[in-house]
Amino acid sequence: MLSCVTVSFTVIVYSYMHLGSLLNGREDEFAKDLYNLSQRPIFDVVAFEDVIDKIRSCVAEVMQRFLFI
Repeated sequence: MLSCVTVSFTVIVYSYMHLGSLLNGREDEFAKDLYNLSQRPIFDVVAFEDVIDKIRSCVAEVMQRFLFI
């Protein structure tokens, strides 16, 4: 019997192979956002949370498309 971890890993690998990047080709955008945050003299928790939410939303969109194929 397959474990939840095995199924989850299979879903991620399949979606990456068949749907493209989990970040929908937005890796550079997210890297730039994170780099800009790292250049601030004081860590901004709210701005960091906003970037993480953007990344999470992007991955959720890709995973949702996978589930409805």
